[in-house]
Amino acid sequence: MKLLHLKKLLYTLPKILPLIFLIFIVFGMGFFQVQSFRTVNIKIAVDEEFRSKENWSSEIKRLVMNSSSVFEKHFGIKFRIESLGSWFSDNSRSSMFELLNDLRKKIPKGECDIVLGFTSQPYLKYDFSGVAAYNFAYIIVRELKSDLAMKTVLKHEFCHLFGAVDLNEINSIMNKKNHGCEFDEFTSRIIHLNKFRNFNPNLFPLSKQKLDDAISLYNQRKELNLKEVDNNILLALIYLELGKYDSMIEECNLASRINPDLPEIYNLLGIAYRRKGEVDRAIKEYQKALRLQPYLPEAHYNLGIAYLNKGMIDEAIEEYKEAVEFNPNIASVHSDLARAYLMKNMVDHAIQECRRALGIYPRLAEAFSTLGAALILKDKFQEAERVSQMALEINPRLPAAHNNLGNIFVNKKEFDQAINQYLLAMEIKPGYSEAHYNLGRAYLFKGAIEPAINEFKEAIRLRPDYYKAYSNLASAYLEKEMLEEAIRVCK
Repeated sequence: MKLLHLKKLLYTLPKILPLIFLIFIVFGMGFFQVQSFRTVNIKIAVDEEFRSKENWSSEIKRLVMNSSSVFEKHFGIKFRIESLGSWFSDNSRSSMFELLNDLRKKIPKGECDIVLGFTSQPYLKYDFSGVAAYNFAYIIVRELKSDLAMKTVLKHEFCHLFGAVDLNEINSIMNKKNHGCEFDEFTSRIIHLNKFRNFNPNLFPLSKQKLDDAISLYNQRKELNLKEVDNNILLALIYLELGKYDSMIEECNLASRINPDLPEIYNLLGIAYRRKGEVDRAIKEYQKALRLQPYLPEAHYNLGIAYLNKGMIDEAIEEYKEAVEFNPNIASVHSDLARAYLMKNMVDHAIQECRRALGIYPRLAEAFSTLGAALILKDKFQEAERVSQMALEINPRLPAAHNNLGNIFVNKKEFDQAINQYLLAMEIKPGYSEAHYNLGRAYLFKGAIEPAINEFKEAIRLRPDYYKAYSNLASAYLEKEMLEEAIRVCK
């Protein structure tokens, strides 16, 4: 009996194998497609003018569902409304860009990926129907007369958040003047590349592995010479992430020839020049950006960094405060403001700003490092060591955190370990005057006078106004009974 069943199975198996294979393929592909979907969580904020409409909530839900179904079909991207709330927009803002900054200021993203704002402000310049910020993942859309126009604009702005740029391409959804309804090949490839982009505003949207692919796509488009300014700006952002500042400057200059009135161009130019060491030129670029857009928090923040690089601490603090005023939700601004306060010996203010920064982004290594330095000045060495180690867990190549640990080891009289930390800090950041000074102190405590003198001299060479280094150099000379040198240094 068993033999008969076996014979029947062997006879029917070749006939049903293709069916089994087909079922496997269908279900296997379905599983793969489900696995490759991306769900994007949206926080929606609606201003008071838009909320005055009847059925505004259901209208917005319908608009987002429409975009979601299109993006699901073409890219496997699904939009999900996480929350829908109110936003009291600033009626003094005259453009959509200014209103976008107002939205960023008042509506933090929280755990959501995207913030989407809707406005019906009547006194805005009719410059744009919508605006999106790729790096920060914020969108704002204005009320339009037709439902179709609203659907088209929203899809257009969602494309921007996945790396798409305004094009001179007829019928394309990314056509700058008249949005079409088609996803052209270039836009589709860019969106697929950005499908699993990072929405954390403290990190670059694309992973390091995808940056070369993005550069290749944007450059292929640029070769068509269609004068699409957003293409140059996206390339400049990627070159900034890669530290290729000359390429970044080239793209910004090309962008300014197409449209000289975009503040982001000059903000990016300022960053490039500052990182190349041309701080005065950077300041001029930031000031150009602020003349065009006085409410741009990033330009105030970057101007503050430039002032701090020049030792203009009070001016830097004022610019950081302006940046906080226009957007209190940028962690790095609070962290850098803390560092400026620390340079003014305003330790409690520094600690407060560090904690604000970490409340916004709990993995900001620089904030932990500055907090460690502030706690050392409060003689809270144990807590300072803990937060400095946390900084190094996030970023092992953070020179200031190594400098902190050196100071903590000096307090413990563990001078060899302190020396190792200072040397690590200087290896990561050549020309680190504070580490040279602290290394000199460690050598002085060990009785190694000649190395101490060399380190104090180097700290003074790097920073001629470093009065603590002069004082300690005089102490080292006195240890060697070099009285005249000590008097000269004291003077």
